[in-house]
Amino acid sequence: PLFLEQSFPSSHAGVSWALAGSLWFSNKKNSRPALAAAALISIGRVLSGVHYLSDVLFGGFVGLIAAWLIAKVNFNLRPISREKK
Repeated sequence: PLFLEQSFPSSHAGVSWALAGSLWFSNKKNSRPALAAAALISIGRVLSGVHYLSDVLFGGFVGLIAAWLIAKVNFNLRPISREKK
């Protein structure tokens, strides 16, 4: 199928940077390993010849924007409780 042959943007880079960005926006101190892993995944995709640099950069950009948008949305959801009121 055609959708399996597309490389722009890199979904691996997008997902890894979205996860790392989510951690960064919630806890900067403990997000360093995730940021390093996202960078290594992105570099690995380029060095292995699976993606061009532009694919990885745009995928990472999309992932970080998605993480930022989710961090800015204020979900006012009440926790689900099994207790009857």
